[in-house]
Amino acid sequence: MGDGGVITTSDDDLAQRLRRLRNHGLKNRDEVAGWGFNSRLDTLQAAVLRVRLRRLDEVIEARRANARGYRERLSSTVRCPADRPQERAIYHLFMIECDRRDELQGFLAQRGIEAKIHYPIPIHLQACSGSLGYRPGTLPVAEAQAKRILSLPVHQNLTEEHLEWVTQAILEFYEEKR
Repeated sequence: MGDGGVITTSDDDLAQRLRRLRNHGLKNRDEVAGWGFNSRLDTLQAAVLRVRLRRLDEVIEARRANARGYRERLSSTVRCPADRPQERAIYHLFMIECDRRDELQGFLAQRGIEAKIHYPIPIHLQACSGSLGYRPGTLPVAEAQAKRILSLPVHQNLTEEHLEWVTQAILEFYEEKR
């Protein structure tokens, strides 16, 4: 419906701290425990989120299945994110790392496949970080990845046919370029 979100935790202390932070840092009506934000949802957004939370596990598993599908089909061609046993990624984004990223993005766009470049400028090179003194070359791995990452559609409504279409287009691109 719009802006909104949720944080889940089983840590009671963290939950209490987050509740304070979302409400200007207020411990109670009169005391501020620390600097915070106004991050409360309006009633309409909260109602929509409450309904959507009922399907959260289903949504996450669908995204994880799509990520597995990409890894199975593409990991020999492009670098895919790892799915480590100690982690449980929800795959808000599925970013591959690839050669000729901009060409690949254009190739996919010609086929009606939306792939996006998220974070083309590393945070240390953003204007907001200027006072920190970072310069190009300071974090070479982040800078190299920023030139190579491409986000593929991974949302929970992605069909098996669409997943296959996206992966086949990527494989075709790299086969044509050999």
